[in-house]
Parts: sequence; C-alpha cells; structure tokens
Amino acid sequence: MIKHWNEFQGSPNRVDKDKPRVSLNSRGVILLNRHAFEAMDTPPAVTLLFDEGNNIIGLKPADIRRQNAFPIKQKDKWHNRTVHTSPFLKHHNIRIDRTVLFNEVDVDSDGVLKLELTKTTAIGRGRW
Repeated sequence: MIKHWNEFQGSPNRVDKDKPRVSLNSRGVILLNRHAFEAMDTPPAVTLLFDEGNNIIGLKPADIRRQNAFPIKQKDKWHNRTVHTSPFLKHHNIRIDRTVLFNEVDVDSDGVLKLELTKTTAIGRGRW
C-alpha cells in the first residue's frame, strides 16, 4: 500500500494568457510574459535579490545606469522579455538543470517580483 504520495504542484499545459508567467532556463535566462513585465511597471532593468533562507529570487525594478542593473530585453515581436542572470545564479550557487516555470508569481508592495525556487514545475528538456 502506498503511503507517501507527493502531490504534483504544477498545472496543465494550457496557458492562461491573462496571468503573469515567468520561467528560468538552464542558461540563466528569465523569461517574463507581458503581464509579469507590466506588474513591475515595465522597468528598463532590474537588480537581482536572493533570499537564501526561503529560496526566493527577487527582481527589483532599477535604473539601467546602476552598475548592478540587469537590462530587460525584448525577446520577440510579442510582449515577452528576458533577463540574463547567469552571473547571479553562479554567485548564489543556484543550479537549474532544465527550464522551470514558477507556479506562483507575485509582486510585493515594494515592486519586487518574487520567484520561489521551491514552487516550480519543470517544463523543459534536460536531465531527469
């Protein structure tokens, strides 16, 4: 008899296009959909924060002229944006073996987009 079930926290492949969606791939690229980008008030760049105790990455809107500002770039002709974060991930020893989707995307009262590494679903190819 099975007693130790682990409930899958992901969702079906259908995408609710009216909600923020953020993913992170193994090369350290964060992909933001239009709603996630607009939730931060469309900044030109972000500073990257990490709460090690809670395993949460934060993207805080920033002036592009700041030394530690990571630019937000338009990915395609639609509204997707990218942030290249590999130096940040290496510094904090955060390993992503395959693309993950953040199950909960939240912007706090300070405008920081919070991404919980413990609440992700693997959506890309990679090591199983």
